[in-house]
Amino acid sequence: MTTVKTIEINGAEGGGQILRAALSMSAALGIPFHIRNIRGKREKAGLGRQHLSSVRAAAAICGAEVTGAEMNSTELTFVPGEVQVGSYRFDIGTGGSTALVLQAIVPALICSLKAGEKASVTVTGGTYCPFAPAFEFLKETLEPCLNRMGYPVTFTMPRPAFFQAAGGLVRMEAAGPFEPAPLEFRERGSLKSVSAVILNCHLPPEVAEREKKVLMRDFGDRLGLTEDAVTLDANPAIPEAGNAVLIRTGFESGTSVFSEIGRPRLAAESVAKIAADESAAFLEADVPVCRHLQDQLLVPMALAGGGHFVTTAPSAHTRTCAQVIQAFTGKPVHMDQQKHGWLITVPSV
Repeated sequence: MTTVKTIEINGAEGGGQILRAALSMSAALGIPFHIRNIRGKREKAGLGRQHLSSVRAAAAICGAEVTGAEMNSTELTFVPGEVQVGSYRFDIGTGGSTALVLQAIVPALICSLKAGEKASVTVTGGTYCPFAPAFEFLKETLEPCLNRMGYPVTFTMPRPAFFQAAGGLVRMEAAGPFEPAPLEFRERGSLKSVSAVILNCHLPPEVAEREKKVLMRDFGDRLGLTEDAVTLDANPAIPEAGNAVLIRTGFESGTSVFSEIGRPRLAAESVAKIAADESAAFLEADVPVCRHLQDQLLVPMALAGGGHFVTTAPSAHTRTCAQVIQAFTGKPVHMDQQKHGWLITVPSV
């Protein structure tokens, strides 16, 4: 009987992303891993509730044996079994990011999907969370890229919720087969539109007005944003108070969604400025893949035949995700700076 070598990972340099990438690669390839120093350089080291939700979700889809899956644990061993296609429901238990839990399990689950089979995952938690993709990014930016790689996924948001609450619902549905295809994403084509939505629920209207003022006064020309392209949305479907600014940049190649979520001690003007700064930097970079999409593409690409994309300078998340792929496959992700952006070359497993 052949014993599969356990991959050793040092989690000190990364946050939750290094763990999610390892969970996805491990479940998809059937290779166990051991991670130590989980989030070792963060103010609160170890596993938080949202990280635990990712671990438990990944374990559920492949019947993994797990040790160290507890709050604040800085060490974890994950020994996967065979991925079982089916319908799954996971509850984070807080307003933690539903999108990040899906990131940990969707590639592995869909890779196992055969003709005639269906899979679905429903995650309860937050759909608008600081430092995590908003649902609109998942739907409008990531989903089309996954479809191009042969992942037949559709994301829906039956119930939105801010991070302060725990009642948001996001669902992934897919019908087989998985038909892997390398991704080539080097051009973005011409700009079609730029628009913004200010989500302002159960808060004074002046919050949204202050944000709109920043967008138009400080970024209108830079973004090419017009008054009628800014929408104020009170969204009565969201029961709790919350605020977010979302900016869409639509090119021939697809839409990139940038967002910033209002939170304590962050002024409304800062919420708008952060989202607008990132959008403007992307528009000026003349690359098809924004910095927030970089790391989201790497694992699905590796499992679907690899490929290339052009982006801005690789983020820390992208670099740690690349290290995980190399640890599992022995093949490096190449990152080469060029005259216009960086060319990222992802190997196939």
